[in-house]
Amino acid sequence: MRITDKIRSTSLLEFEGIGREVIYNRLTQETTTISHAAPVLIDACQAAIMLFFASIYILYLSGTALLISALAIGSGMVMYLVHRDQVSQELRPQNSRSVSFLRC
Repeated sequence: MRITDKIRSTSLLEFEGIGREVIYNRLTQETTTISHAAPVLIDACQAAIMLFFASIYILYLSGTALLISALAIGSGMVMYLVHRDQVSQELRPQNSRSVSFLRC
């Protein structure tokens, strides 16, 4: 609803200045992202709950093992975040190329 309100409040010249290809590309990408987000969020919640209870069990077994596990998980998260930014930067030019394919 928020997107449609913004589109309605935009002047026609501004809307046409963006270009049909860019608008179509963004709408299809965002629609796909939203449709794929729900299962990912459910999986993330399930993984967080599992991690929480597994951590409690590991703590019950050994505090040192919990510390080692937390360090391994933390380092994995840092590596993921670093690589995510790198991949995102590499995909930006591809996005602009996909817009050029939609121009007919």
